[in-house]
Amino acid sequence: MAEKGNANEIESFHNSIHNDDRNAEDWLWEYEGLDPKGYIFALLKDGTRIIGTQGMIPIHLSISGERALTAKSENSILAPDYRGGMHFSDLYEFAIVHCAEKGINLIWGFTTAVKVLRDKIHFTVHEGCIYESISVLDGKCVRARFSSMKWSSGKKTALSVFATLSSAYSALFRNKYRKQVVGYSLDNNLRNPSDMSRLYDVLRKKAPGLIHLDLDKKYVDWRISTNPNISYKPLYVYKSNELAAYCFLNVNGKSGIAYLTDFTFAEANAGDFLLTKIYDETRTARIGYISFMGNSRNPLIAQTFKHLKGYGFIKKKSSLAFIMRNIAHPDEERIYDIANWYVNGLWTEGYEV
Repeated sequence: MAEKGNANEIESFHNSIHNDDRNAEDWLWEYEGLDPKGYIFALLKDGTRIIGTQGMIPIHLSISGERALTAKSENSILAPDYRGGMHFSDLYEFAIVHCAEKGINLIWGFTTAVKVLRDKIHFTVHEGCIYESISVLDGKCVRARFSSMKWSSGKKTALSVFATLSSAYSALFRNKYRKQVVGYSLDNNLRNPSDMSRLYDVLRKKAPGLIHLDLDKKYVDWRISTNPNISYKPLYVYKSNELAAYCFLNVNGKSGIAYLTDFTFAEANAGDFLLTKIYDETRTARIGYISFMGNSRNPLIAQTFKHLKGYGFIKKKSSLAFIMRNIAHPDEERIYDIANWYVNGLWTEGYEV
């Protein structure tokens, strides 16, 4: 099992496979930052060489209102020259045993490696459920971004045409946000630590089987406030003194993308009010488009996609599949129903979205 002292060689291995530039501080934040005694990080070595890794980040979910300790599967990597045998499945099962020992009763995550996770590790795989919805604000900015990519000229041309048309389409609807929505106020901090749980009590009345992140202070501090890779701006919308909507907004001027990492509202008017503030936040940055991702099979997320469509957002399917494997949670029927999972960008790793 990995420890702090392995961080440099772990990230060096990660970078060699993914052509990335992560460092030891990234690994320490991701695994030591939330629960330094609860994570699992399994290493597979050939002599002194790391040839495989499997991480499990302990994250509490709320499942139908009950708090459950789960693990997010990350850093599932095997060196190319060792693939094809049982190395990866043995490594993964080793990590699962340690999850069970720590009281983790459910594992979940995202993947594009559908076949191996489904056939060898026995995950339930939900393909075609994760979608992204985008609104192009600045076609010129998006076209410039496309032109810098290492793509064929044909692909660049096609996407540039798409950016131009999408910009025009979004502009037709975007003036809707100028309508006056009254009765709400905006804060950058929660007024009361229990506000978030009360908001989800309201959402659970609409979707009784709801499975969502337990957004307590410890989790939000780790994932949002102290994230070394992304500077988020929390936006909390109140109606009287009740939280009615919120967004963790990531305005990335370098990439030209504004991510609605988590965009949640209990009522449509609160969502409208929040969008006006989001547009205001992006106005001063050179942003090409706004992006929201989520599980389209969840009725609340589906309603969010529908709401964004009214503002000129265009929905497209993501290449990511959502995976889950139960270890010991008693309510398997609820867990394996993908419609219950309130998955959005906040569930991702926290390096981009």
